[in-house]
Amino acid sequence: MHIHTLDLDFLDLTDAVAVFVVEGPAGLALVETGPASTLPHLEAALARHGWQIADFQHIFLTHIHFDHAGAAWAFAGKGATIYVHPRGLPHLAAPEKLYNSARMIYGDTMDQLWGPMHPIPSSQLRAPAHGEVIEAVGLRFTAWHTPGHAVHHVAWEVEAPGPSVEEAPPSPPVKGGDGTHSAAGIEHDAKATTDVLPSVEEAPPAPPVKGGDGAHSAAGTTHDRPATTDVLPPFMGGQGGAWGQGGAIFTGDVAGVRIGGGPVMPPCPPPDIQVEEWQASLQLLRDSPVQTLYLTHFGRVTDKKAHLDELEQRLLAWAEWIRPYAEQQTPAADIVPAFQEFVQEELAAQGMSVTMRQRYEVANPSFMSVSGLLRYWNKKNKLS
Repeated sequence: MHIHTLDLDFLDLTDAVAVFVVEGPAGLALVETGPASTLPHLEAALARHGWQIADFQHIFLTHIHFDHAGAAWAFAGKGATIYVHPRGLPHLAAPEKLYNSARMIYGDTMDQLWGPMHPIPSSQLRAPAHGEVIEAVGLRFTAWHTPGHAVHHVAWEVEAPGPSVEEAPPSPPVKGGDGTHSAAGIEHDAKATTDVLPSVEEAPPAPPVKGGDGAHSAAGTTHDRPATTDVLPPFMGGQGGAWGQGGAIFTGDVAGVRIGGGPVMPPCPPPDIQVEEWQASLQLLRDSPVQTLYLTHFGRVTDKKAHLDELEQRLLAWAEWIRPYAEQQTPAADIVPAFQEFVQEELAAQGMSVTMRQRYEVANPSFMSVSGLLRYWNKKNKLS
């Protein structure tokens, strides 16, 4: 099983929005599609590997925000089946309400940021239950419902049921510019990387988490570095069966934003932020022995425990920072400048350059987190 990380160069910034090609023994699957605005970048990245959109008949979406699912219709147009959370499915079948709501937020920048979004026939949409296993391309994809960031969020665990595969050959060189990145501290090609994962045993169902529906953001310069191949050690299984430590989990936004090995930040757009449910989802990820995570923003993470602990701490800190403003009913527009300064100071304290801070802001806009966390506290206060 080979996992290729492709950078979509959203808004001409690297290491901000990724999609993942999962190469199995029986074909290709794609996790995330990015927005329609980056389709030319995606098609070019696929072409460098000799692939095209029609080669992908299984598309796994973590949730329906535009930076993750906005181009799913293009793959459906070539016959693909789209796998999405049950609460996200209706919005892909009839995206008008979702799209028009987003246009109210983004206004004239909507087309530049996200591009069009077209309906997908219901016959091509499949909504797996929590813990349901999808057999595709010779691999097993398990859907873990992980609310908190969005009620329609799925983290996809992938494993190969057969024997381990050999190391993949390096990907062909790609055009581009500068910099290195690895959320796990491993240098890799920000344009396209290939990871090789061994086979693992079938995962037992995880304990259920509470249920948890929106538009959210994302963002790069191109690189000219050869792609690298990461090889994970094989997992031999455990007594009585166990979740496979050699697999991987595509976490969408539930495991946060982490760029260039920097700090982990919680993306908190409206309308679905629910801190307690997010914490439960993080615990689900902790409880899985699978140690490798793939973040849409951005890339591979192997220091799972430290990563998730840092994310939870910052999520709680951000929520508490917003709380007094919510209690005073301060308008969001009055809060955004101070919150943006607060986040920028956090990033600077972690050694992030001006360019890196810009990438974080594009991948995880401060104004969205202000609105999302205000809404969280307003709903919470009404219930109490």
